Amino acid sequence: MDLENLEKKVQHSLDSIQSYGRINLAFSGGVDSLVLLHLLVKLRDKNPQINLNVIHINHQLNESAGLWQEQCQTVCEELAVSFKAITVDARAHSGESPEAKARELRYQRLAAESNDNDLIALAHHQNDQAETLLIQMLRGSGVAGLAAMPELSSQSAINKPASRLWRPLLTISRQRIQEYADSLNLNWIEDPSNQSRDYDRNYVRHEVMPIILQRWPSAKTSLSRVSRLQAEASEISNRYAKLLLDQLNPDQLNYLDCNRLLKLDSIDLKALLRYWIKSFNYAVPSEVQLKELVKNVISSKRDACPLVKWSNIEARRFKNHLYIFPELKRFDNLVKYDWSMQSKLKLNEIDQILIAKHATQGGIHSELCNKKLQVSYRRGGESYKDMEGKLKSLKKIYQHLDLPVWVRDRTPLISSNNEVIALGDLWVSPSCLAVKDEPGYLFELLSYS
Repeated sequence: MDLENLEKKVQHSLDSIQSYGRINLAFSGGVDSLVLLHLLVKLRDKNPQINLNVIHINHQLNESAGLWQEQCQTVCEELAVSFKAITVDARAHSGESPEAKARELRYQRLAAESNDNDLIALAHHQNDQAETLLIQMLRGSGVAGLAAMPELSSQSAINKPASRLWRPLLTISRQRIQEYADSLNLNWIEDPSNQSRDYDRNYVRHEVMPIILQRWPSAKTSLSRVSRLQAEASEISNRYAKLLLDQLNPDQLNYLDCNRLLKLDSIDLKALLRYWIKSFNYAVPSEVQLKELVKNVISSKRDACPLVKWSNIEARRFKNHLYIFPELKRFDNLVKYDWSMQSKLKLNEIDQILIAKHATQGGIHSELCNKKLQVSYRRGGESYKDMEGKLKSLKKIYQHLDLPVWVRDRTPLISSNNEVIALGDLWVSPSCLAVKDEPGYLFELLSYS
């Protein structure tokens, strides 16, 4: 493949995408991303409507990280490309994979900097694809894992458009990329960590692949074909799983009916669960974790409160419903605040802000406006006063509102003189309601995380 054909390959890949916003290139300054930058600049110069931007993620993992950032910025200034550097703390904690931690943070920040329909350009190439496939095989991955990296994939969460990951060099070998860089006398960054055999990918790249290529010279092409065929098989599986999900959950609720799930056979159930979890852009559980999810959560008793965790994701059951969401933040339910409704109250333990909004009618009666209120969390045994002034158990209100246990625990109780007058922004005690046509106050919880 000559240099002109390499440029045409990227142009053809871009032309195959029907519509897109900006192109945000993930730029490390290494040879791969540097070559892709030059190719995209050539396209931009021929097509001025292309909005090309560069994002450099400084992982702070090398003492030269600051110099590398400066070098990347200089390159972009010379090419007249918009440049933005983002610093993250990619140091892995005990039990974490350094590679996975850096990759997760990198993708999170790239997605955060991209708008709906933007393309996040990544410089993955044919060698990366082959290495990824081998690593996934050794980890015992299924069809989706063996599909490795698609040329175009979505970062979207369920029912939300989002930026897309674009890999225009996926069928190009590292050798061709190197030849292109040499032909332009490019000066790229060499990260010494890329030589460390402590990382799985580097070990496969430097120790395993050379032996395979010596015996099977066309292995990279063959492995890429395997990934492509697995991607087709994965797509067929996803389409079938979507049909199952549409039948089971036509209203696209954020939970699934456990009884209906248990009527599916094992293969259909696992396919549906993987598709549903992935549709939220959550990590898919392993085979063992998926079996645990079915056995301990979906198949549990109606009145149980089971929990299964994986990759900072939780699966819980409430009544007959299965829920999944990011792992809940642990907090001290003994915390208590004094609060005046004229001010905002920051509830760090649940990452929310409590405010009181003036209402022309309804809500808490205005007599409470100037009183000191208390904000706390459920411990059990709380009560409120009904319209007749009699004390009633708050448990009945929780049941009436049909709140899952984990929501009950994290919904702030607003009290006056040790009497609960409201549950967050969900319920107001009838004894504290403003009378008809009387102005009052409504409570509201705002997320700030």
